[in-house]
Amino acid sequence: MIRMSNQLHEEGITFAEEGNYSKAIEKFDQSILLNPNNSMVWEQKSQILMEMGDYFGAIKAAEKATQIDPTFVFS
Repeated sequence: MIRMSNQLHEEGITFAEEGNYSKAIEKFDQSILLNPNNSMVWEQKSQILMEMGDYFGAIKAAEKATQIDPTFVFS
């Protein structure tokens, strides 16, 4: 499951880089379903939600990232 989660995460990054934010969120959400404890995916989801103007969703995703890893530093 971790391998598939990582693959979905990478696909999400690719979509985000292409500006396809809704597809990126879809891939990040799929990745999270398989591995909900990956703070990096939550952080990147937060960044994309910010780009989309969903500030509340972005804050919630960022909070989840820091709950998982309190030492996580956002880039």
